[in-house]
Amino acid sequence: KMIALAKILYLDAVPAVHVPSVDVRAWRGLIECRRRLMDRRVAVKNQARALLRSLGIMALAARTLWSKKGLAWLEAQASNEADSLRRDLLVQELSELNQKIKRVEKELAQRANAHPGVTLLRTIPRVGVRTAEAFVAYVDNVQRFSRNNAGPATIDLEEVIDVSQFPEIELKLWEAHMRAIRDYVPRPYPGRVTLFRTRGQPFLCSFDAQYGWGELAAGGVEVILIPGSHEKIFVEPHARMLATKLSACLNEAQWRTKNEFGPGSL
Repeated sequence: KMIALAKILYLDAVPAVHVPSVDVRAWRGLIECRRRLMDRRVAVKNQARALLRSLGIMALAARTLWSKKGLAWLEAQASNEADSLRRDLLVQELSELNQKIKRVEKELAQRANAHPGVTLLRTIPRVGVRTAEAFVAYVDNVQRFSRNNAGPATIDLEEVIDVSQFPEIELKLWEAHMRAIRDYVPRPYPGRVTLFRTRGQPFLCSFDAQYGWGELAAGGVEVILIPGSHEKIFVEPHARMLATKLSACLNEAQWRTKNEFGPGSL
């Protein structure tokens, strides 16, 4: 739990954060786009074959069926109006997918040809351009996997959040946040801690009701429950309840300090 995490942090065993550049993220996006297009093309071809089977028509061999000659043969097959419409729509979608894949692959080829890492990997037997470009794009900086004395390996920020959902300024904040998690080492606190939390807890967190603060706060932990979920505690209407509870807590702390240490001690 918290003590184990503290030990990991103290040993500097938590990976640093690696934020891919805008260009690398765009490259990865193109690779994913091609994969989705290829998956869809396979699905369309399977639907076309299934349609032929339902009509009792023996399909041509795969290499022939998806050629210009084969597609012309497919469009010439007689069938009722509904099945003809289905066939025509599948052929049309297949043509559109082929055009999209060509556009994406053209852009990918330009990026691959300009990267020496892809060129080097392709000298390895049976390593094609698709494998090489994916390896280079997703590894990005091989130095981040180093385990030398210079520090721990880094993790890709894309492994933590969907970077496409955040502007560049927020990605820098995320990077600073992850660095803070890596570098922070919890230490014992001699006083009392007040913990504001919700009844529900994020799935990937401690199930300790005190969130681990009981192991650090010598004066104990007061838990104050706030309605809502962990992610919505600062959002109305829950923020209003949080503000009320926090204000009461601060007033009590000020009153206690005045009584214990006298006026002017704050």
